[in-house]
Amino acid sequence: VARVGGWCCRALGLLTRTPVATDLPDNRGETRRNAQVNVANFSRAIAEYLAGTMQVADQTLLPHQRVYEKDPVGFDPVAEFRSLPLPEGMVIQMAYANADGYAAGSNIGPIVSPVYLGDREHFQLHAAGDTGTMFISEPVVSRLSGRWSVPVTRRLTGSDGSFAAELILSVDPAHLHAC
Repeated sequence: VARVGGWCCRALGLLTRTPVATDLPDNRGETRRNAQVNVANFSRAIAEYLAGTMQVADQTLLPHQRVYEKDPVGFDPVAEFRSLPLPEGMVIQMAYANADGYAAGSNIGPIVSPVYLGDREHFQLHAAGDTGTMFISEPVVSRLSGRWSVPVTRRLTGSDGSFAAELILSVDPAHLHAC
């Protein structure tokens, strides 16, 4: 394999040093169209990759939301987050913020001092009303991990329909650059 690779590299080197005929027809229009098609295809591939990643994030949140809805009083976020595996390489952490806006559980360990999340866009959106969908926030520095993340969140609703808490899945921005 190394011989073939070396041979290919030498051949490519020769080709790049070979003069090109200067009387080729002007094909800037075709080049531009090809570039536009390539950019459109690449953009579509990135969009599909990101949509798939966000679908995985939501599918990670939904089982925890269902467990909460079945037994809000017995819901233990730390035990719950450790019960299901998180997508490796994609997730920095999973957290739970109570109705008062304070982090009340995380998969990365106990929360030693109060961490307020009530001023975050994602928290305020869920506290204001139930959209019935996940929310993808702008990237922020996580107050729990200290790392940049993209919060993907879901509202937890009490049996009376009121805002009870929020599930937060912190997606690693480096994973989004992987495409």
